[in-house]
Amino acid sequence: MRLKGGGSPTPMLDINRKTMAELSQSFSKVPEDRKGLVVVTHIVGFSRLMSDFGPMDYGRAFFGNLSIGEMAIKAGADVYYCGHSHGHKEFHLGNTRCMNNGSDYGKGSKRYDVIDI
Repeated sequence: MRLKGGGSPTPMLDINRKTMAELSQSFSKVPEDRKGLVVVTHIVGFSRLMSDFGPMDYGRAFFGNLSIGEMAIKAGADVYYCGHSHGHKEFHLGNTRCMNNGSDYGKGSKRYDVIDI
């Protein structure tokens, strides 16, 4: 189905499909004999990386893309690093260190992380 003027009825889904195809292509170029793999995205790939804000957290809605996280894990990422939200979170999923470099909505300066690989 096309909208009047030729537009798509689901432009965000079209953008997501294109983005995921590009990411998949990037992962296909990662050599098998690599020393390590760090995946950096803006969009959050794991709901556990979202912040624990109070009333401003929009009902703890997940504004991310779980497929990105799944692809990073499948590719064997040593570190998955993202931003997008405004609360710092970190956890390990198997051998992958998953990090969100949030800045906590004015509760301090922007965060900087140094990762030893």
